[in-house]
Amino acid sequence: SSGINAEYGAYGYTLLGHEYSFIDELDDAMNFYRHAVRIDPRHYNAWYGIGHIYYKQEKHELALCHFRKAHSINQSNAAIMAHIAVVLNTMKKHKEALKVLTKALEQHPKHPLCKFHKASTLLCLERCDTALTELDELEAITPTESLIYFLKAKIHRKMGNSHLAMMHFSWAMDLDPQGSNNHIKEAIDKHYQSDDISLENS
Repeated sequence: SSGINAEYGAYGYTLLGHEYSFIDELDDAMNFYRHAVRIDPRHYNAWYGIGHIYYKQEKHELALCHFRKAHSINQSNAAIMAHIAVVLNTMKKHKEALKVLTKALEQHPKHPLCKFHKASTLLCLERCDTALTELDELEAITPTESLIYFLKAKIHRKMGNSHLAMMHFSWAMDLDPQGSNNHIKEAIDKHYQSDDISLENS
């Protein structure tokens, strides 16, 4: 039927958009995503993809608009809510980001991405003890994720716990010796707190 063909077309264009976005061919990626939403205006993955491109381009208002469009179509998708929160944090709207993440975790209590970004947001709000509690819970879910220990190190650094900070930073390095998460760590430094608590500068 034409409905099945339309859905397959939107899905195919969205996959192409993801592929081109991954290699930073953003103009081509945007064209594929726009084809997808023309075929199926409720294809939330394509709206998400457009939002992700705008986020890469640091067009945060546009990114937020398109992530929210994706969320309006699929309101149970915790990953989309996490990305909305990331944009809000980048825009320094930390309290609003916390509300989004709290709502996401009410629906998905053990969602790792939401818990991680909630801890990051709590750090922005200088609620360090609560952030550590969130990370302790996340560590129980994903104990070998280096980013958990990296963020714990930054929180302890902010709290003045130098020994605990270096201990957690060492654990993070042990779990990620190749630095595969360095781009995420740099994003944490850039978007989630000021440079004066960057471990790399200490």
